[in-house]
Amino acid sequence: MGHKIKTVVDLRLEHDYDSIPGLPGVEWLSVPSEEQPAATTKEIIELLEDYQTNVLEAFMIHYARVLEVSGKIFELFFTHLRDKPNVPVLVHCSAGKDRTGLAIALLLKILGVDDYDIVHDYALSSVGLGTAIPGLITSFGNNNEVYRGNPIGLMNFLSSNPDTMAMMLVQLWESFGGAENYLMTHTSLRCEDIDTIRKNLLVE
Repeated sequence: MGHKIKTVVDLRLEHDYDSIPGLPGVEWLSVPSEEQPAATTKEIIELLEDYQTNVLEAFMIHYARVLEVSGKIFELFFTHLRDKPNVPVLVHCSAGKDRTGLAIALLLKILGVDDYDIVHDYALSSVGLGTAIPGLITSFGNNNEVYRGNPIGLMNFLSSNPDTMAMMLVQLWESFGGAENYLMTHTSLRCEDIDTIRKNLLVE
């Protein structure tokens, strides 16, 4: 693996993949699927309908749920940054913009990065995913036929509009008290742990 990556934090759920690749010298961190059960077919249909009719509101509902249930899996990423700052890490999920986007947004917030730059970083997923969208659509359809029934909803679900992250940052503050408070209420991280992450990653 390039860039001297020694650790991979896999934010996907176990039911999102068939197997975890075995890469020599690379530690693979993930959370058991029972911690985050797969969506039912009914839930997927309702999700796609929401994304078809009101994209921004659908993302806010979806991201709020992800934040509520993903503390343990985000904790893997942040404890690595706390304990092994000199060990390069790759963090990813299925599309690399939702769970990963939230993890990176949380990190950038506690590091003091301006909201404008966080929004811009999130929106770059549209560029990175451009050529991958057809494959993702096929993959979703292969996992559950219901995704093929609402292509507009699915395309909206795969989007990364800057307004989505801008609104999510507002929701992060209003619903969770900000990034630092979220991490201290949904993971085992304490204030001193977050300070250590800042010291590890910031330069004066």
